Amino acid sequence: MPAWSPDSSCIAFVSDRSGTQNIWVVESPAAAAPSLAERLGLQPGAGAAPLHLPAPRQVTRFITGAYDPEWTPQGDLLFTVFEKFAFNISLERDLAARLRAAQQPAAAEEAPVDTLAGTAWSYERISGEGEGREIRYRSKFSLDIAQSQITQDPIFGTSGGAQMVVSDMLGNYQYFFLLYNTARVQSELLSSFNFALSRVDLSHRTNFAVGLFHFAGRYYNRYDLWFWERRYGGYTALSYPLSKFDRIEASLNVRSSDKEWYADGYRRKALLVSNFVSYVQDNSLWGPTGPLDGSRINLTLGTTVDVANANVRFGTAIIDYRRYFRLSTQAAHALRLWTQINHGKEATPFVMGGSWDLRGYRFWRLWGTKVALLSNELRFPFIDRFSLKFPFGGVAISSIRGALFADVGNAWDERLEELLGSAGFGVRFQLGGMLVLRFDTGRKFLIRDAGRFYQPRQYDFEKALFTQFFFGWDF
Repeated sequence: MPAWSPDSSCIAFVSDRSGTQNIWVVESPAAAAPSLAERLGLQPGAGAAPLHLPAPRQVTRFITGAYDPEWTPQGDLLFTVFEKFAFNISLERDLAARLRAAQQPAAAEEAPVDTLAGTAWSYERISGEGEGREIRYRSKFSLDIAQSQITQDPIFGTSGGAQMVVSDMLGNYQYFFLLYNTARVQSELLSSFNFALSRVDLSHRTNFAVGLFHFAGRYYNRYDLWFWERRYGGYTALSYPLSKFDRIEASLNVRSSDKEWYADGYRRKALLVSNFVSYVQDNSLWGPTGPLDGSRINLTLGTTVDVANANVRFGTAIIDYRRYFRLSTQAAHALRLWTQINHGKEATPFVMGGSWDLRGYRFWRLWGTKVALLSNELRFPFIDRFSLKFPFGGVAISSIRGALFADVGNAWDERLEELLGSAGFGVRFQLGGMLVLRFDTGRKFLIRDAGRFYQPRQYDFEKALFTQFFFGWDF
């Protein structure tokens, strides 16, 4: 803000009229202005004097800017300047001499007082001759990532494969390659080859992706138990941004499915067509371990139908709403409401449990064609910096965050009868800007009657505390 000199003869202020923010000084109009009688022409033999407004003078000329002028009792000027990647305090002595040598802008000297308000400030430009020509862009692809793995399992046997991604210099075109094999004996070598090829086009406002795939092998889940399935087909997906914060997505997946259940020997063949449309909104502001303000929404509707034999037919609905209420610069209350429903013939089950949703329960412990979750979390700073020093070096971790959480939810098929929940305290810290480690501890509880969710006396808490260590950003 402007600062008056000790003798009130001039005032210092910050202005960007020269192109960057610098310190300017203007003399007090009272020092050189005529008296009121002279100004109004009331003295005998004198006409009305024009209004006197001294011109401002530029004192500093920093490219990085100068801020916050303050006068000393001796008449020197202190101010803040950004130099050498740091803010410093500078002192200007003999300011009177600088005022006499300071350059005055011509517009302020010559323009009438009543036209100064409408004068647009401009800086001197360097003229040049420009030459433009069109150069055709040719995509040159490079390898972004390549990884491979080999696993040995006493039940599934030996499997291995590789994955790689290539893209052009601008990232407009991306190709994803996946190849692996799950054969247990030589006769299964060809039939157990799995591959996927995807092409993503980000060169236009509408993002577009297409792909082909073939997957075959033995699988297990709690619904189907042991089964063998072969799937091959293709897909296409579109993403159209409505604004910077929301978009519409759509996808089409067509695949042939040949599935055999080992338990009863039943086998079915189907030509499956899946259609999905989604609305996604995200204007969240993030902290070191997750969002602190804004909201995130995902609304999805879809269907999966066997168009050849009508063996499979079910609909899908997904609602994922997350809202963040900021309490201070680094603290927030986070709320998440999440539900997924698959309803129909041979509906695919969902899974839940673990540090990413219903904390305190084992990863993927809960299965069902319908899942629901309500999460509340209070996020706050816990330890700003933790460091250990040894004679040979040291280690430091910054921005350790704490959380108080309460989760309630379950997975079911036909009727929701009981709710599972957990409440406790957690710690999160970031490593390398990419990985967030999470530690949670608390107590699990059971609500035997889901209709009495709002009656805390119905909560049946376990006596033992649970501990859970995993990775992942806050929801």
